Amino acid sequence: ALGGQLSTIFMFGQTGSGKTHTMSAIEEFAAEDLFEGAAQHGGQWLSMQFIELRGNRCFDLLCPGSGTSTKELRLRENSQDGCYFAEGATEMFPESPAELIKAMQRAHRRRATSATEANSVSSRSHALCSLRCLRSKGQLTLVDCAGTERRKDSMFHSKERQAEAAEIN
Repeated sequence: ALGGQLSTIFMFGQTGSGKTHTMSAIEEFAAEDLFEGAAQHGGQWLSMQFIELRGNRCFDLLCPGSGTSTKELRLRENSQDGCYFAEGATEMFPESPAELIKAMQRAHRRRATSATEANSVSSRSHALCSLRCLRSKGQLTLVDCAGTERRKDSMFHSKERQAEAAEIN
């Protein structure tokens, strides 16, 4: 990303396999590495957006305010390059690794979670953290997918949870 390239780290797997835990460590390493690698840059050189995809809906995990409230966003297609973006997503410009990590942790607390047979605090949404290097035009996207559910694990769930599991899978 510092060299102007697009990079993605993608976590995918079964509920309870440690995806979110692993991604949290990767986020901390990325924050440290990005700031260390760009120490010569002054001012706003890094921007971050953090969104959640829950079914067909998109939410801003960095929206101003406190608690777990999030605002719903609209996904749009860029007519020039065909890429999708979350219209109106909050963009922040962290000035230190600590500030970036703190914002990521706050975003994670706002994610939709629920108890399942496999995990007492299962992420029920996909989270996308986009870190753009403004000077190099590079981007690192960190994707933490909701856990896939084995049919036998979700067959005792409520109808709502079963529909949610089918949508996630």
